[in-house]
Amino acid sequence: MNKRATWVWADTLYWFFYLPMTAIVIIALVVIPKSAMEAPISPGPLDAAIMEARLLQGVTLNDPVFGARQGYYGSLPAPVRSEKRFGYRVEAQGKESFFNKDFYEQASPLAPIAYDRFIQSEKMWRGSSIVEVEIDQVYPKEYG
Repeated sequence: MNKRATWVWADTLYWFFYLPMTAIVIIALVVIPKSAMEAPISPGPLDAAIMEARLLQGVTLNDPVFGARQGYYGSLPAPVRSEKRFGYRVEAQGKESFFNKDFYEQASPLAPIAYDRFIQSEKMWRGSSIVEVEIDQVYPKEYG
């Protein structure tokens, strides 16, 4: 092989790998960020975690001297006001407290299909006995 044919072969081989790799990199730089930005983000799990913390704080015993005593059960919380479409049930010692009861009762049987359900159980002290507090929240899958 002569010197010129070697350079032609090297250039051909170079462009054979360079062009496809350039196309792959450009497509990756455009498609991946675009698909990540267009992906739907549901705030349901985040709102459920925030509401769970608020409800657990609401059932915590408040001592006039020491303030809130974490891990000690006081009473069922008053319904939290919100403009968002969700429902919850808090159960402790056989008593229940609801927020948006109609929505909760309609949505809870359909939870695996059309709604997301978040259930949290927490054990708290009440005097010398342990009370189990259960928080059951239902959010639409298309929530936000």
